[in-house]
Amino acid sequence: MKFNSLILCETCLVDARTNNISFINIIEEIGLFGIPSVIPRATAVVQVEKDSEEEADTFSMELVADINGKEILRQPINANFTGKLRTRVLLDINGFPLKEAGILKFSIIYDKKNVLESCININLPSPQVKVQQP
Repeated sequence: MKFNSLILCETCLVDARTNNISFINIIEEIGLFGIPSVIPRATAVVQVEKDSEEEADTFSMELVADINGKEILRQPINANFTGKLRTRVLLDINGFPLKEAGILKFSIIYDKKNVLESCININLPSPQVKVQQP
C-alpha cells in the first residue's frame, strides 16, 4: 500500500459528478493571538493507493497530532477502497485545542509505522511596544 498525501485544510468539497476535490484554506501556518486557543474546524485528507488488486479492500490507520512532541490527538480510522485501486479518506476535526506555540505535526500511522506527516507552524504575534511621545 502506498500513502500518497496528507493535506490539512479548513474544509474541502468533493464534486459528486466528477469526484474531484477542492481544498478550502489549506493550513500551512497558524497565527494565534493568545494561548490557549482553539482551531474551530479542520479536515485531514489522506490519499492512499493499493500496490495491487490482491490487497484487501479495508484497512485501518491512525491520525496522530502532536505539538512540540507532545501527543494531543490520536484518532483511529477505518477505510475502504470499495473495489478501486485508490481512495481518499476525509476526517473532520472539530474544536482542536492549542495550548502552546511551536510545531504542530499530523502523522498517519499504518502498521505501527509513520507513513505520512504534515507539519504546521503555530505562531504567536511579537509583543507590541507602545511608544509614548511627550
